[in-house]
Amino acid sequence: MKFSLYLCGTILLICFITPHVTATLSGTDLPIHSSYITEDDSGKPNYTYSDAFAIDHNQMVWEKLIWEQANSSNFSLTLYLMNLTDGNTRIIATSPSQEFQYLFQTPFGFADGRVVWNAEYDTNLFMYDDRTEMVSPLTNDGTSIDLGIQRPNRDPFIFGDRVVWAKQKLYPSQDSDIVLYNLTDRTLRDIATDSGKKAMPTMDDSYVVWVDKRSEPGAGDIYLFDVTNNTERPLCTARGLQQYPQVSGNYVVWADLRDGPPAIYLYNLTTATEYRISDPSYYAAVPHLSGNYVVWEMYALYDDTKEKTRQVVVYNIATGESVLFEPGTRHPMLLGLSDNRILYANPDNQTLKDGYVHIFAIDTPAPVQSSPEISASAAPYQENSTARAYTFSEPAPAGSGPPVAIAVVLCSTGLVIAIRKRKERR
Repeated sequence: MKFSLYLCGTILLICFITPHVTATLSGTDLPIHSSYITEDDSGKPNYTYSDAFAIDHNQMVWEKLIWEQANSSNFSLTLYLMNLTDGNTRIIATSPSQEFQYLFQTPFGFADGRVVWNAEYDTNLFMYDDRTEMVSPLTNDGTSIDLGIQRPNRDPFIFGDRVVWAKQKLYPSQDSDIVLYNLTDRTLRDIATDSGKKAMPTMDDSYVVWVDKRSEPGAGDIYLFDVTNNTERPLCTARGLQQYPQVSGNYVVWADLRDGPPAIYLYNLTTATEYRISDPSYYAAVPHLSGNYVVWEMYALYDDTKEKTRQVVVYNIATGESVLFEPGTRHPMLLGLSDNRILYANPDNQTLKDGYVHIFAIDTPAPVQSSPEISASAAPYQENSTARAYTFSEPAPAGSGPPVAIAVVLCSTGLVIAIRKRKERR
């Protein structure tokens, strides 16, 4: 009887881990090297990290942070911008300096040669423009000593010639608004001014999305503003926290904690339908959405090791299929996504410690369809190519389906026993 229950639990674990679709991810890997990219966690005498990477077109931005082990208040921060075509790299901001005294808040807003950020304790926004090679302030009310005009600014995001961010209401309110600034005509526009805190705005040509706490102060919902039609609507008001929204074309993606462990949800603006696209047996981290793809990192729920195994999932909206991105025996660190290009670090070789990050360009992205087909029978889009490519054939979990549901009903007792036995062996 004990053996049967243990076997049943083992089968259930396999059902959870085994994906319901099979897909391959082929493309070209491009290593990017810079002497300003580094990672040293020895603390002898300093800790040094490069992080907050982002790519847009043929440019990449990141920061390098150095701080003293003996005194963490002693730090040095440098913000870099690289031209990926010729490797030319320039310093666009440093701290401490005459202009900045604090650490920069990340992630940075980055688009079309413009980088936008704010610093800790200095809640004004600043922008570097590659056209002028200059840094200029976008706001001046964030640190005003006059409480009648002081409005801290946070979470900037830039798309084209527009910057969107969260702007705190006047003191003593802790609520915030979402505002949109047009860099061309220099006009500031209110997007959302209802009560409650708002955060993490992002946008594309037509829409602004953000986390809104007006109805759920202890958690957060996802709201959308149609820039063309001047209309606002909630996209997700499920219980718990929804966060990290991104919008691209007809789709919005976010991380969702309604059921406890964070999951990834995709929303179709055309059909007003949401889909859970991450597997329920994994923790899903911050999603990235661009064009036809969603990528995120995930961690197994039942991984009891101190350093959990990280895996990167690539979801194709057109086919509804997921695949693990594994460029070697080590699990990569996801840094970003731009169109069909995945920015990542730490494969088997040429790691951050060696001064490298990598761009993996997925072969021939499929056209985005009006509604994703989340189906085990969907076939991946592929096209013949003569380019040298890497292919990853191990598929990633793509959500719970009938096999998992049946296994849960039949084998829940066996699962508990199997987990207990694993812990006892440790």
